[in-house]
Amino acid sequence: MTKKTEKSTFDKLFDTSKQNDEFEQHEAFLTQRGSSHSASTLTFKLPDQATVLPYSYLRRTDFKPKEGIVLHYAGTTVKIQGKTLLPLFEAISRQIAFFVEQNNSKYQTEEKDKIWIDKIEITDSL
Repeated sequence: MTKKTEKSTFDKLFDTSKQNDEFEQHEAFLTQRGSSHSASTLTFKLPDQATVLPYSYLRRTDFKPKEGIVLHYAGTTVKIQGKTLLPLFEAISRQIAFFVEQNNSKYQTEEKDKIWIDKIEITDSL
């Protein structure tokens, strides 16, 4: 009897079994390929919700390796905590990241070079 595997959100949104020239999958986020492409929105996937925010409302992005990434939107703050987040910060800075997913702790790995998102916290500041 074969064990049925649960599809990740990436697999549900995008057919990752096929080579896709438009998107590039990373451990916890997706980017658009090519320097001429930029995303207009950034989707944050948490275990119990998904939130889409436009890049046009992003006022400032802070990165502190030991604390994580903080995105300051007009009226909303997004905090991303984890490890090896520099590639994600760079993708957000270039506005090519369009999907960020909080990782499931049961799949956590000890590999030091792997991007891992422990927590995404979204708060309204209005």
